Amino acid sequence: MYMGITHDFRFTHVHVHINLLGWMALGLAGLLYAVFPHLEVGWLAPAHYWLHTLGVVIFMGGFAWRSATGQDAFVPVALGSTMAALGVLVFAFNVFTRLRVPRVPQGTA
Repeated sequence: MYMGITHDFRFTHVHVHINLLGWMALGLAGLLYAVFPHLEVGWLAPAHYWLHTLGVVIFMGGFAWRSATGQDAFVPVALGSTMAALGVLVFAFNVFTRLRVPRVPQGTA
């Protein structure tokens, strides 16, 4: 509401990315972890959480810094976005390797 009331839209991209990467993506992951608890077993779920969460925080910090100061923020944006992307890849690997439907041999069903 603040951006709309003040017509100060410098942080719009930060707001959008926090909602998409922070809230929506982690909310969807949490839903899948709740529905399929076996996805949480092992190191993949914590790796996903920490890479994604810390990556988004660093990424958005860089975005906000650049918007507020006009200075280059390539390092935090590149580092944070890479970490978040790796977190998403770890999550995708976890889901696609553990939610496979077992094949039923022909003639047994």
